[in-house]
Amino acid sequence: MRLPWGWDDSNDGAVYKGEMALDPAHLTDAYFDGLETFDTAYIRNQFIQGLKDRGYNSANLPQGWPIEINLNSLIGKLKNQCS
Repeated sequence: MRLPWGWDDSNDGAVYKGEMALDPAHLTDAYFDGLETFDTAYIRNQFIQGLKDRGYNSANLPQGWPIEINLNSLIGKLKNQCS
């Protein structure tokens, strides 16, 4: 079983391990050339919110976190951040 931040399509260039669940807006932007500009913030992302709720951040990363992804930046993409 792979955790959400462990999912990867190994031949996708600038899309990193975990972005399928953690930052699908970035994945979509990278995969589909020619899309118009769109908002990459999240109204809801259960994976990011769950990590935030459990006290994880860039200074306290979960085991196995991909080094290419900045967790604080992802948390900052949540539009309706809950404390």
